[in-house]
Amino acid sequence: MTEVGIPQREHFDEKIDALEKHISGRFTDLERHLSTKIEAVGTASAIANEVARQAVTKAEVAVERRLEGLNELRSLVGDYQRTLLPRAEADNRFSNIEAKIDKLEKSVDDRTAHAGGLAAGWAYLIAAAGLAAVVVGIVVGIRG
Repeated sequence: MTEVGIPQREHFDEKIDALEKHISGRFTDLERHLSTKIEAVGTASAIANEVARQAVTKAEVAVERRLEGLNELRSLVGDYQRTLLPRAEADNRFSNIEAKIDKLEKSVDDRTAHAGGLAAGWAYLIAAAGLAAVVVGIVVGIRG
């Protein structure tokens, strides 16, 4: 084996030192770059978490409002149903009203028939009175 001379060894040592400095510089740059990226990812993650938290809060508020609206609607429908007349009761009331109307119609028909009978009776009475007057006039005329 041949020995490497001192100038060559110094030259190689300088080259190795330069390479180590270069690699060390590259590692430092890489570390800085990765630190920056990690900080950026941390910041972006924190922002994303905050945005997600705000979105969840807004969604919860919207759902709460919707549920309140539904509860108001349920209450309104319940009140409305309580004020409605049940069908069976409505049918019963309509039947009673129809029976009363039928009764009133019969009463009106009876009164109309009775009034017609009275009118005919008066006509017969007037005719009889007129006939009686004629008979009395004839009798008085014959006697007189």
